[in-house]
Amino acid sequence: MKFVLAALTAVALAAPLALAQDMPAHPGKAGDWKAEHARHHGEMCNNLYAHAVGKLAELDVQLKLTSVQKPLFERWKNVKLTAVKAHAAKCATMTPPDGEVSLVERSKLRIAMLEAHLADMKAEQPALEALVGSLDKDQQETLKRAGRHAAMMRMHFGERMMEHRGTMGVHRGAPMGDRPDHQDGASD
Repeated sequence: MKFVLAALTAVALAAPLALAQDMPAHPGKAGDWKAEHARHHGEMCNNLYAHAVGKLAELDVQLKLTSVQKPLFERWKNVKLTAVKAHAAKCATMTPPDGEVSLVERSKLRIAMLEAHLADMKAEQPALEALVGSLDKDQQETLKRAGRHAAMMRMHFGERMMEHRGTMGVHRGAPMGDRPDHQDGASD
């Protein structure tokens, strides 16, 4: 399950950068594209928290928690939702740059995103350990399946982002592994 929320966080922080890469210049339509992007980005940010609440509610039902496990799950859930709410708020304030993002700036943004994700994971760890320690084998497998599903969704979303970036043009100056037409070498 932590992968579900990690994926949401990564998407929230990376989406503005990915969508802003090499924004095309459409005479007479640039404002329309920016307005549409801003609307879509705002909706995505606003939906992060709601999506996380829904996924955690679904997991709560699937785990069939006992009265002893329920408070441990609630503690873990509260840590997760606090992080998602903070990321959703940050996401909503992000705006794409007016031009192409340099490789150095892109790297700095990615480092910041990963550091934020690491801080969230460290904050979550005590509550997660307590919860997992209380679960039986079947419940632990349910939690693992939720994490694997989230990882697959993250990969799928990454592929869709690369396709979307590809429709905006080739990323001039990007290393081969960072270009949408050479995804096999990408580490994003």
